[in-house]
Formats: sequence, structure tokens, C-alpha cells
Amino acid sequence: MKIYELEVMSCGTYWIIDLNDKSGCSDVERDCWQEAVFTVAAESIERAAGLVLREYEKCNKEWSNSCDALYYNPNPLSVEDDEGDEEEILDYSFHFPKEGDGAEKGPLKYSKEAQTILN
Repeated sequence: MKIYELEVMSCGTYWIIDLNDKSGCSDVERDCWQEAVFTVAAESIERAAGLVLREYEKCNKEWSNSCDALYYNPNPLSVEDDEGDEEEILDYSFHFPKEGDGAEKGPLKYSKEAQTILN
């Protein structure tokens, strides 16, 4: 098992809510992207990214944007050996979400798309 410090970028949406319109008809959904750094214990960087994809929205408590796709930097910030045998997210920090399509506007370093990997 290894501990990966992994940079990720989620692509999703958020809602702009018009509080003056109680019907909800004026609410607008917008594309957004958000960078984050996760520290994950996993067998491989692919499994670490899959775990982040599966848990991203649960961890992202300060913002209400979705994570429809997750891309990661295949070059982790750090890798350490770990003697544990459980895959888990150890720590994370989020950057402020940015408006627009992350695939078009996001940094190019996020070149791999995360896939949910189940045992």
C-alpha cells in the first residue's frame, strides 16, 4: 500500500438561485470546475483517484457543486510507503470553484480521467 498526495480537478455544475423568484423558474445551472488536493492510502494511483471520485461530493462540504467527472495529475505530489491494508482518504483541501468548462479552461496537468474502481 502507498500514500499518494494527489492533485485533482472535478468538472460539474452549480446552481445560481434567484431568491426573489420563489417558483424556481429563474434558477440557472452553470458549468464549473474545482481543483483539490487529496492524500489517499491506496494500492495504486488509479485506485486512489477512483476513491476520490467516489467520495468527492461527500468531502466537498463548503461548496455545492457537483462532480460529474474527475481528472487527476498522473504525477503525484508525493508517494510514501504505507504498512496499512485499508484504502482510505486521509486528508483533503479544496480550492474555490471556478465557472466554466474544466475540460476547456482547466490546467492541462489533469490529463487522466478517474474511474470508479470497486474491489
